[in-house]
Amino acid sequence: MLFLKYSLTWGGIGMIAMATGILIYDSYREIQHEHALDGDGTPLPQPRMQWRASVALTLLAWGPLLLVAGTAA
Repeated sequence: MLFLKYSLTWGGIGMIAMATGILIYDSYREIQHEHALDGDGTPLPQPRMQWRASVALTLLAWGPLLLVAGTAA
C-alpha cells in the first residue's frame, strides 16, 4: 500500500514537472525565435506555446495527488 502511495505521489509530481518543462522549453524556443529575427540568420518558424498540453497534464496530476491526500498514513 505504501508503494502505491509513493507511486501516485511521484507520478503526480512528475506530471506537474513535465508540464512546467513544456512551458519552459516553449519559452526558450520563443526567445531563440526573437534572437533569430534580430540577427542576420535565417528566421526560424514561429513556435507555438503548448498551453493545452501543460494545462491538461497539470489537471491530470491533481487526481493522484488528491487520492494520496485522502488516504490515511
